[in-house]
Amino acid sequence: MSESRRALPALFAFMVLGFAAAIGWAAFHPAPEALIDPLLPWWKLRSGVLLFIRFFPSLFTSGILTGYAIAFSPRKGPQAGAVPRWSAEHIVQLRGAFIICIVSLSAYVILDEGVKPAMTRHQEADIAKSENYREYLRLAESDIGTGSFAEALSYADLALRINKDDGDATRLREVARKGIAESGENVPVAAGESSGTAMESYNPENLTVRSALSRSKSALSAGDWYTAHYYAMLAWRLAPGTDPLKQDALRQASEAWNQITEGTAAANPAEAELFDIKRTGYESIENGDFLNAYYVLHDLRERESAANPSKIDPDVERLLEIATQGLLDTRFFMDETFDLASFESDRNVFFTIKRTDGGMDAVFARGIAYARSNGHDLAYLRGFEYASFSGAGSLLYHFETPYAKLFSWRDERGIARPEILLRAEDRARKDAGTGPAVIRGELPERESSILVLDMPYADFTRATLANRGFESMDLADLMRFADTAERYGFSGEGFMREIIMRLSEPFIVLIVAIFMITMGWKYRLSPNSFFKAWWILPLPALPVVLEGVLESVRYFIALFVAVFVGIAPSFALLLTLALLVTAFIASTVFFFSQRSD
Repeated sequence: MSESRRALPALFAFMVLGFAAAIGWAAFHPAPEALIDPLLPWWKLRSGVLLFIRFFPSLFTSGILTGYAIAFSPRKGPQAGAVPRWSAEHIVQLRGAFIICIVSLSAYVILDEGVKPAMTRHQEADIAKSENYREYLRLAESDIGTGSFAEALSYADLALRINKDDGDATRLREVARKGIAESGENVPVAAGESSGTAMESYNPENLTVRSALSRSKSALSAGDWYTAHYYAMLAWRLAPGTDPLKQDALRQASEAWNQITEGTAAANPAEAELFDIKRTGYESIENGDFLNAYYVLHDLRERESAANPSKIDPDVERLLEIATQGLLDTRFFMDETFDLASFESDRNVFFTIKRTDGGMDAVFARGIAYARSNGHDLAYLRGFEYASFSGAGSLLYHFETPYAKLFSWRDERGIARPEILLRAEDRARKDAGTGPAVIRGELPERESSILVLDMPYADFTRATLANRGFESMDLADLMRFADTAERYGFSGEGFMREIIMRLSEPFIVLIVAIFMITMGWKYRLSPNSFFKAWWILPLPALPVVLEGVLESVRYFIALFVAVFVGIAPSFALLLTLALLVTAFIASTVFFFSQRSD
């Protein structure tokens, strides 16, 4: 164990100097041209850390070789005494070395499987942000040139969100604001700033017959006839045919509707018109036409607000809330995608889904931005395309839509699956929404608004990770996705090879480290020549040489892994483990076979 303690300073020195060299290299190495200045410091720091992780094994083995060459120096020379082969001293020495190796390799695994994938994703996100920033500037310049100052202002604001102190974006913003002031153009309203009412979560499936009926009674007492009728009818629909509460619900609904009718008849012509519009919106809700109900009630609220900004009509507000929640079950608002590209974590995602009926679906998204709302995960898909093929391989239909909204939906078996809303609506204009545009084939009516992918929701996230490449996936994601990778168009053998190589990496480094301990013994320094100045010259090249050694070992192991996976995929991991154990035993025997005279 004393030799191991003497080896630690050299090992520590290699790691510290290697980290400093990696950070220094990244600091002076040119960054991608697209990267903007505010993101540059963090980019370079992460690049340095990634470079250090890349060379961690070669720095570690270099430290082991140098450290033990120094640590074994008292064992050299006639005065040190002979050390025979297979001696107990070698066992003690190797035991201390194993402790150092296990601790160091544990740190390496944490860095390689935990830190590296996260930092790689951050690097990709910084490049995407920089590209978005330059695109926003270009679009702002173009819109100013065509006199579209409101759109130019939006793009300038988006650019400033990424680079808040940028002079070009600030200048374009001021030009756009000046143009708006001179032309009287309306400024677009961003998501979250809409004049629409903030809606609370509303889920009628959570209501029982009694709770719906109780809400109806409370609304009747308060004179809120529309709300009373709505919940009474909801209670009537929820109640089974034999439930006596069904008749109570129908009676309350009739009472509320009579009050609505009487109010319409008793009103003056202007008020009667408003009552008719309310009733039209309400009847649309009752018929399940939430889209029409939303725009009828939205227009009515805007009309009343224009006539008297301080007046709030509780009937309209409550009905609009119900219509909005019903609308959001099948659609989403276009302004939810405002500034979407700035938060995209994946781009140009493509994968296929082999359906249980023998057919296949192809999924493509130019960009994916993940979000969270009301405690639930969701994602927005930009430039979404979907193609469905029959079992015979013929194209059934192919469509695209500018934006889509994805969230988790549980089917009748309780399995969470990706559900995609394909239609986006404008908050104020009825005919300004977007939806699927069929490129070829005929889109079934049931999939014209909502598309449910034939896959578990968790597999969607892993499929998007797989599009980035293995570098962005940690070992856990690789292992979870390997069994189903081929169903989504990825190479199952490729995933298996990557998993086995990831699992083999610590063993490869350990085997090379034991060989370096042996080399340290064979070429240990003399006690009387502990240090010479010229020894410093080859030390910087040592990690490079050992990097070549490690890459050569990885290459040969990868060849064996490829053969094992090709001929016996079920036993590939076991065969690779047997190969590594054999190499480990050989390296240990080689060390024990050393002696000194």
